[in-house]
Amino acid sequence: MPQPARTKWWNEIVRVDSVKLNDYTYLLWGDRVRVLERDDQTGKVRVFARGTTGWLPEDALGGEPLLELYIIDVGQGDGILVVTPEGHHLMIDGGHQRSRQQTGKSAADFVDWKFHKDYLFFNERNDPDKNMIRLDAMIASHSDADHYGGLTDLIDRELESIDNELDSQGVTVEAFYHPGLCPQMSGPEDLGEKVDGYFVRLLEDRNSAEEGLKTNPQNAPKIRGWWRDFIEKVVQQKTAAGEPTPIIRLSQMSGFLPGFAESDDSSVKIRVLAPIEVDVGGRAGLRDLGDEGENKNGHSIALRLDYRDRRFLLTGDLNEQSQEDIMAHYAAEFEAAWAADVVKACHHGSHHVNYKFLKGIGPLCTVFSSGDANTYDHPRAWVLGAAALSGRVIEDPARARLRAPLIYSTEVARSLTLGSIDQLREYDNPQFYGKEKEEPLQTVSGKVTTSKWRTILNRYSEDAKDFPPVPAARVMRQIIYGLVNVRTDGRRLLIAVRNEGNQSWAYETIEPEEIARAYRVIPEAIN
Repeated sequence: MPQPARTKWWNEIVRVDSVKLNDYTYLLWGDRVRVLERDDQTGKVRVFARGTTGWLPEDALGGEPLLELYIIDVGQGDGILVVTPEGHHLMIDGGHQRSRQQTGKSAADFVDWKFHKDYLFFNERNDPDKNMIRLDAMIASHSDADHYGGLTDLIDRELESIDNELDSQGVTVEAFYHPGLCPQMSGPEDLGEKVDGYFVRLLEDRNSAEEGLKTNPQNAPKIRGWWRDFIEKVVQQKTAAGEPTPIIRLSQMSGFLPGFAESDDSSVKIRVLAPIEVDVGGRAGLRDLGDEGENKNGHSIALRLDYRDRRFLLTGDLNEQSQEDIMAHYAAEFEAAWAADVVKACHHGSHHVNYKFLKGIGPLCTVFSSGDANTYDHPRAWVLGAAALSGRVIEDPARARLRAPLIYSTEVARSLTLGSIDQLREYDNPQFYGKEKEEPLQTVSGKVTTSKWRTILNRYSEDAKDFPPVPAARVMRQIIYGLVNVRTDGRRLLIAVRNEGNQSWAYETIEPEEIARAYRVIPEAIN
């Protein structure tokens, strides 16, 4: 296994579940920190972590590096950052592009913060060699924009709107992975040539991608739409060594993600469980599952991450059609291959899910990546119920409570801090963030402001609610993102979200002995 693309940035690790660093920063179990100084008299150490510094008890340190999964709040879509104990970074999807996000943020913003502020000292952030995002793998689970759009934000720094918002100088990617099926130019809703009901003109490697971007490609899919724009940027991407980034198609035939196989040195093993590829006259084929959306979703890359005794399942947008194929393909081995402790729910909690499929997974924790103001009613109520009913149960013997199954949703975890407008100011030149000294143009408390100034929310509306007086308007002061942290040492589990009240962590831990006594309410997986 190659060394991580990002050099080691830590020298100590938090061993307790949570500890306060300063008035607004709390650390979690497994957080990697840099010790700056020690005070032997107080038994405290000053550390750099989460982009800031602070003091904490020295006995809060001394932990081991964990497997960390960050299920990022990207609104409607998926965005997941995986950090292995060795320090490898795998980016799996990224949500919609920032320009199409309700909050104007994508997974790119979180990853940028991670590499620029969490990992770098203040005086290192101006060093172009250090101020880079170094990804060991970038994976687009499938060719829907709410999954790969945020990846475009990471690698396309030519857009001024992105360049002005992201602090890192750029990104290197050691390998890019995709499922092969992609929008093609031969029709308005075409995914390429079919033989006997199977798509066989798939995107393959770098040569296939470069050929597919041409006006008249030879034996390669003529890529279209936003996916074409994205692949065009992927083709331009480089590794940390300056070499062209390898482009690789994945299916269950891949077995393992390169570098994370049983024979590799990595402590985390990553199995590729889907899409299900079949041989069609010597060509790789993916079954036609229906319309374009059903095919793109159904042929998502599904990964299982194994670390010691724990398993994590990432399912993209798998749907009913593909889940039936998956269960048929794995047959008696389905539960052995797909059972997991933590699962990222299929397709944001869409109703297009097979209940037998969920029963086969039997997780302790299900995480739904779903967005505010989405038009799909995700996650669906019955899917939430099915996730709980199909999960493994752990009862608390000391209290009349459940320890598992656990259900998390990035939408539920997100909250906003709202505030009123107190002053309006006018400047000759654009102002950046920070406290300004000039006197306000108007104050909201004055009668003239109340009558003169109104906020226009919808210029084409005639409804008074879209033209509120300034004192009646509320502005978003802060977003508490619905980031779901999942961590393990390969034995115990910790799942955490931010506490919106004091910025601490609300977390649940499940111990190995608790997992050992977990049981299923419905034991049958497929029958």
